[in-house]
Amino acid sequence: MWNSNGYELTSSVEKLKDYVDIFLVDLKYMDNEIAFKFSKARDYVENATSVMLKMRELQPNNVIENGLMKKGLI
Repeated sequence: MWNSNGYELTSSVEKLKDYVDIFLVDLKYMDNEIAFKFSKARDYVENATSVMLKMRELQPNNVIENGLMKKGLI
């Protein structure tokens, strides 16, 4: 499991593809002005969106067995 706030490089996420089964994103903001005010991240929304799309590309299906997630994106 990789727990992330979503503010990272898609190239970094790509390097995790052979090591991570579950991506858990703790999305902080959906407004860049607020993201900048509190985290100095002017492009948080666009960056986090592209990172989550990459995560979904790497784990295209949520796999749940016996009520437990084995692979996917949360």
